[in-house]
Amino acid sequence: MSKCFNPDCLIDNYPQDDTCKNCGSKLLIKNRYRAIRIIGEGGFGRTFYGIDESQAVNSQCVIKQSLPQAQGTTNRKKAKALFTQEAKQLEKLGANEQIPKFFDYFSQDNRQYLLQEFIDGDNLAQELALEGVFKEKKIRKLLLNILPVLKFLHENQVIHRDIKPENIIRRRRDNQLFLVDFGASKVLQNQDVGVTGTIIGSAQYCAPEQSFGKANYYSDLYSLGVTCLYLATGVEPFYLFDTSEGQWVWRDYLVDNPIGEDLGRVLDKLVVGASNKRFQTVDEVLEALGVRESLLCEEDKSSANSFYERGNHYLEVQNYKNALDCFENVIRIDSGFVLAYQRRDFASMQLAKINRKNNLSLRVKKMLQVSPFIVSGAIALYALLPTSGGVVDYVNPEDIESVEISSPDLQPSQYYELGNRAYSQGRYDVAIIHYSSALRQDPAYVDAYNNRGISYSALEEYDKAIADYERIMELDPSYMRAYYNRGNAYKAIGEEDKAIVDYLKAIELDPTYTNAYYNLGNTYRELGEQERAIALYDQVIAIDPDYINAHYNRSIANYALNNYQESIKDNTEVLRIDDTHTGALLNRGNSHFALNNYPQAMADYNKALEIDPDYQIAYYNRANVHRVLGHYQRAIVDYQKSIQLNPQHLDSYNNMALSYEQMGDIDQAIKEYQRAIDLDPNYQLAIDNLNRLQSDNP
Repeated sequence: MSKCFNPDCLIDNYPQDDTCKNCGSKLLIKNRYRAIRIIGEGGFGRTFYGIDESQAVNSQCVIKQSLPQAQGTTNRKKAKALFTQEAKQLEKLGANEQIPKFFDYFSQDNRQYLLQEFIDGDNLAQELALEGVFKEKKIRKLLLNILPVLKFLHENQVIHRDIKPENIIRRRRDNQLFLVDFGASKVLQNQDVGVTGTIIGSAQYCAPEQSFGKANYYSDLYSLGVTCLYLATGVEPFYLFDTSEGQWVWRDYLVDNPIGEDLGRVLDKLVVGASNKRFQTVDEVLEALGVRESLLCEEDKSSANSFYERGNHYLEVQNYKNALDCFENVIRIDSGFVLAYQRRDFASMQLAKINRKNNLSLRVKKMLQVSPFIVSGAIALYALLPTSGGVVDYVNPEDIESVEISSPDLQPSQYYELGNRAYSQGRYDVAIIHYSSALRQDPAYVDAYNNRGISYSALEEYDKAIADYERIMELDPSYMRAYYNRGNAYKAIGEEDKAIVDYLKAIELDPTYTNAYYNLGNTYRELGEQERAIALYDQVIAIDPDYINAHYNRSIANYALNNYQESIKDNTEVLRIDDTHTGALLNRGNSHFALNNYPQAMADYNKALEIDPDYQIAYYNRANVHRVLGHYQRAIVDYQKSIQLNPQHLDSYNNMALSYEQMGDIDQAIKEYQRAIDLDPNYQLAIDNLNRLQSDNP
């Protein structure tokens, strides 16, 4: 799905839509970021899970949107200041491996946006609901994982000011803990100590001095301590403090979960109300926990090393499942064990190849059927894997291809949303599971058929996708997307005639749907019918003048028709929308070259290489300009760079040989022709040139 960014709309659109079907707002901000779903809302803004479509493989991200227009004048200024501050903080602090990386910060449509790394996992409040209260060992590990992050912040003169279970996320793939949400953080300069500032933070976890606007480094330690008390008891912090006695009574709420005296004393001192009696620094807390140089006890180190050696043994005997389990246990124990990540990825890759062939993992299927855990609208999949003697809370999506998950507690719409979430994360197999569950309960749920079909297409199971779209047509013949998506499936399997019929039907049902015109144009262009393709791209651009791919592909069609001036105009439009579009620079350069406008062609190739220094074909084309201008030595340098980036590029060898010929170096020219022929004995151009050269130079 594609969520509208307009705060007054926020409806769901289809995944490939460019504009909102309800309000007409653009669904891509900065021409690259798309929102998939809302994952949080607060007083000053909203947070989306999103994807960056500018990457070769859409990468996941968090999109934070500021909504100052929803506030009064004073609050608008405050919201903008806090948002800008968070961006600056993340840009500075994102180098820490336990803080989300900063991606981007900009304004659009009078709203500010902050882009950062998406951490796929549950926060500790969700983990508490899923697994129950944290035992002593788990509380201790939490402290040892988060305290170094706080030390990093404090050394950079930053107070987080909003530490709570919801702001600590455990990444699913490796159990690494992350501290998130720096919207309330503050840079504390020496002169600020003791100065009253903004009162901010979550009331139940907020230190007393922070409530009076006098937060300091030890205020974060207080909040972390209260977080531990909540996770150990499962009781809201307000109930753990006896106001009549003025003291914490958290031990009264421990149920079958003893906390030893040593850790208990540390927790007590973390949450002392009087700041001068509390731990003042992270190092003081670590010392009280008995930690000096290493945050990992020798027992844990030994256990991690044992799992690591066992995993290596399983790799040697090609038992990839047991190896994967072992390396996951290493990472669970010691998230800094770098080699374990590498070996885990290798084992996972080998296992995926095997499971793709088998198309089913019965053992995982059975475990997941009996052990689904649903929390806060999201699904967490856990499996007890006995092969390595431990619990591994990670299931590779490659292992779950035909798994059925059923739960009487979920409605079809909930399964549907779970499917959307899995799809947005690229876990298409799991998405199909959820859409199928929705359809078992509601066999007429057309949106679930549509999205399941899209998921099947993503897995290249086009027959199944087409069957889903045809079921929609039976239920609702006016459902435009079914025809459009079936057209995409037909096009993917080479049945262009059927694809054309479906695209035309989609356009008939919705004459404003640009994607249908665009894909129909692409189909005609690939069939060699360039005029028809151009007419369809014209339709797209008439509806949406900033549809960048329509301009780009129209330039390709015009070039194929030798309409070089028109192609130049098209690529110039692409560059108006995105001045870093290297493909448009290359194509415009090619049109200039065809018109003998060599300086303009050279300028475009130079600009493309400035943006992407590894753009192989740009080196080749620039070399051709040099060769035509008689700059043979420069041409040879560019041909060599082209070959370095693509050693199989035959034309680079051939044209470099031509350059050597022009310089009178016949022996080197023969060598380059021969290299091209060695790569492809049927490369006729080099064969003809070599024969010509040898006959002229017997």
